[in-house]
Amino acid sequence: MKLAFLLLSLLSLPAVAAPVRSPDGYVIINKVRFFPAPGGESAMLGGKIRGSNTSYNSGYQTLAEIQSVPPANTWTEIDFPNQTPYRWIRYEGPPGSHGKIAEIEFYSGDANMTGANGGNAFGTVMATAPEHVLWQALDKKNDTWFEADQPDGAFVANDLQDRATAPAPLFDPDPAKASVFDSPVDVAVKSIPGAQIRYTLDGTWPDATHGLVYTQPIKVTGNTSIMAVAIPPGRAPSRFAWGNFFLRPDLRSDTESFHIGNSLTHVLANFPKIAGTAGRKDNFDLWVRPGAPTIEMWNVGPGKTDLARYRNAEVDGKKWDGAWKNAANVNYFTLQPRDWNTDEEAAYEEKFCDLFHQRFPNAEPWLYSECGSYNVMFGSASSKGAIPSAQVKTVLPALSWEEACSDMLLYVEDVHTKLLALDKYGKRPRILPSVLIVAWAKNLIDQGKVPGLEPGSFFDACYQDCTHPSTPTISQEGNGAYLVMLTWYAAFFRESPEGKVLPMSTTFTPAQSAIFQRLAWDIVKNYPDCGLYEKGIEPVSPPIPSPAVSALSANHVVTLTSTTPGAWFRYTLDGTTPTRTRGYIYCGVITLRPGMTLKAIAYKSGMADSPITTATYPQK
Repeated sequence: MKLAFLLLSLLSLPAVAAPVRSPDGYVIINKVRFFPAPGGESAMLGGKIRGSNTSYNSGYQTLAEIQSVPPANTWTEIDFPNQTPYRWIRYEGPPGSHGKIAEIEFYSGDANMTGANGGNAFGTVMATAPEHVLWQALDKKNDTWFEADQPDGAFVANDLQDRATAPAPLFDPDPAKASVFDSPVDVAVKSIPGAQIRYTLDGTWPDATHGLVYTQPIKVTGNTSIMAVAIPPGRAPSRFAWGNFFLRPDLRSDTESFHIGNSLTHVLANFPKIAGTAGRKDNFDLWVRPGAPTIEMWNVGPGKTDLARYRNAEVDGKKWDGAWKNAANVNYFTLQPRDWNTDEEAAYEEKFCDLFHQRFPNAEPWLYSECGSYNVMFGSASSKGAIPSAQVKTVLPALSWEEACSDMLLYVEDVHTKLLALDKYGKRPRILPSVLIVAWAKNLIDQGKVPGLEPGSFFDACYQDCTHPSTPTISQEGNGAYLVMLTWYAAFFRESPEGKVLPMSTTFTPAQSAIFQRLAWDIVKNYPDCGLYEKGIEPVSPPIPSPAVSALSANHVVTLTSTTPGAWFRYTLDGTTPTRTRGYIYCGVITLRPGMTLKAIAYKSGMADSPITTATYPQK
């Protein structure tokens, strides 16, 4: 009886539509359905459906165009006669439209291949994101919509990955199973029959025209990082394969780390692979919960407190138990402050530090100053000036990305000060000022100081959505996460990543990655709470504000320089006296309000601090 009921149930299930395939078996997209945003119907006129087999951000061919204003509050469907399996398919909003669209679905025949149904969603990054805006336009909610900050060039897209081309190549030996060898080893790279394999050894991304053509096993005679793609005839490059192979005599370190936080810690899960490109082997333990503050991490994990109030607490609690049980000899660990309550934050950071200190007394604690995008930075209590600080009399709301990043670090520093006051750990708690590299990377790009990256392109180049630095989980490009991991490498291993840490999984050129490697080292060695800062005798030349003191009728951007090359600056705007450990860290932009007084100090590792510069900008 039960069997008969099961058969009847199966027969009553709706049939799953089969996708349309090319003769070689790959999925072809030939239909879209879309739902316009409220009031955004006319903004879709002239929008295009385009496909590419070159890369996720270039080589697109037009497949269809929206030739009339779609009706409001309903779905519109467009069929088009496509015969080519494109790996990357996207909707491009017409010029001036901000790409505004509520929902879009990509179909192969009657098979929905959108997002989790068959592809990987990505799109234009928006710096700001009101609650009704979701960048993917793939959330299955018609009352939310995508709307980019910039009027032109906005898109939402789908990456079909293995459904439209070959799977990622495989390495033999598999570095996930064996990566450290006592003697030279030959590494074979395998793919499907007929596919060309291209690979690189310098961290750059291989594609149809870049990289060495694989013809025979690659001889590994020292620490080697291999990045490879497979390209079937007439098809897109596959997802990349990445392997680190170590020769034991050349292995530079073997450490174990443990990392606790939310998704802005999770985006750094590739850190052991990035460190591996420099010959470092880090056994990486990770425990994260999406969006969780430190108090929640403790209550769900080791605290096991009031679990009924937390979603997925039992599942994540078991993950914590497993990770903690498997930790063997932790050398350093990270926590991610983001409770927006300094006293509460410090209390729960203390609980985690006590836990680690009891089991691993020599483990070094680090507070990771996170690097979320605009809706984290400008949406946070710190950037709104809502969190009092012990460093300044008045915390001002941030008026630029750079200032929001500095505000974030101010909050982490206040938590850190409370931990230091406990004075009870074998290793001094330190700060990972990773937020500084995203602040300065944007500033350098906007100033045109990173060749090949246009001013204004920072977020599209380095963020995958309104919150997270880009990682290889979205269209494989990991530029943003790489920036942050450069600061982790410099801080944990006490050395510059320059010429050592390869830009694996990024689209950075060697010249671009060298700029960011140098920036990461400059940040870490000049940030006192990283532990590398050295005092000196010769003073740094004082800060020079530009423009010089003048009457202002409106807010005005002021920049700081010094005749001492490589000087760093701290400043205040409320009369507080800055020091190299007190005040806002200068990140290239200061927004002066009329009537304010700027006080700034310059400092640099190996030198004495400068005299303080004071400049008053009266109301015009």
